[in-house]
Amino acid sequence: MYEIEYGNKYEETKDLDIKDVAKLIRKDLKKAHPGVKFSVRIQRYADGQSINTQIKELPKPKTFQLYHSDWLREVRETGRYPYQMQRYTDEAKALLDSVKSLVESYNYDGSDTMFDYYNVRFYKDVRFHHELEKAREKSEKVPAPAPAPAGINMERHALELKLVEARYKVDRLNEEIAELEDQISDF
Repeated sequence: MYEIEYGNKYEETKDLDIKDVAKLIRKDLKKAHPGVKFSVRIQRYADGQSINTQIKELPKPKTFQLYHSDWLREVRETGRYPYQMQRYTDEAKALLDSVKSLVESYNYDGSDTMFDYYNVRFYKDVRFHHELEKAREKSEKVPAPAPAPAGINMERHALELKLVEARYKVDRLNEEIAELEDQISDF
């Protein structure tokens, strides 16, 4: 028998129709992510049902960067989408992960993909809306790489640039941690 993993909100909602579960997910998303607009839609079909969640609008359009700058630079320079590179910023990935986790909290999963066996309450899809992605791809700024000062070793300069970028990411994560700690302390 396959082991079933239950989301933490499954038990209290197990008798609800998927339409009502989607309403609860919408409510939870608004509470968890104020300023972000979502589309939560259900789909019913012969082999099951799904809840499809799309992030339609993001807060702070000037400060919330959707795309990783290296990925965006590559797209603009070559016109190709580099699948081997990190597409989204850490902040954008954290938002997607948070939404996926919230949706999964209403689900159960007893699937075994090795044997092509699927047993879920509903299938799910969480993504950024394609119109948001297109608009952000055009509008987001790509920081220009800093020119190497004269007489500086290029390898060292590249490492220093990576260090600056890493420190920037750490600062953003520290801000996120502080925000989450504030939210937790409100409970």
